[in-house]
Amino acid sequence: MATLIHTLADHSDDVNYCAFSSSCLATCSLDKTIRVYSLSNFAELPYSPLEGHTYAVHCCCFSPSGRVLASCSTDGTAVLWDPRDGRRLAVLPQPGASPVRVCRFCPAATYLLAGAADGSLVLWNVQSLKLYR
Repeated sequence: MATLIHTLADHSDDVNYCAFSSSCLATCSLDKTIRVYSLSNFAELPYSPLEGHTYAVHCCCFSPSGRVLASCSTDGTAVLWDPRDGRRLAVLPQPGASPVRVCRFCPAATYLLAGAADGSLVLWNVQSLKLYR
C-alpha cells in the first residue's frame, strides 16, 4: 500500500510534469516556472523557481547523470539548466517556433530530443548546442 510522504503546493497553476534525479525532484507548470526540490527533505532549493520561459512549461527531464535539467515550453524553446545552482545554460529554439511539448535526453546525454505541436521532432547536440537533425 502507498503512503503519502509529502505534499508540494508551490505552483500557481496546473503542474504538467515531474522528473527525478538521484538528489532532486523537478516540477513544471502552466505558471511558466520549473521548481526544484531536494529529495532528502522535499525543501525547495534556494535558486528555485527557475524562470525564463515566457509561456507554459510542458515537460522537464534530467540528463542521465543528473548534471543538466531540460525544460520545454509553449514559447517554442527547450532550455538547459544547471540543477546545482539554477543557472540557464542554453536556450534551444524550435525551428518554426512551434510550441515544444516534450523533451528527453538520450541515454548517453549526448542528444536532447524535443517534440513540438506541429509534429516535428528536433535532435540537439547537447555539447555543441547545435541542431543535429
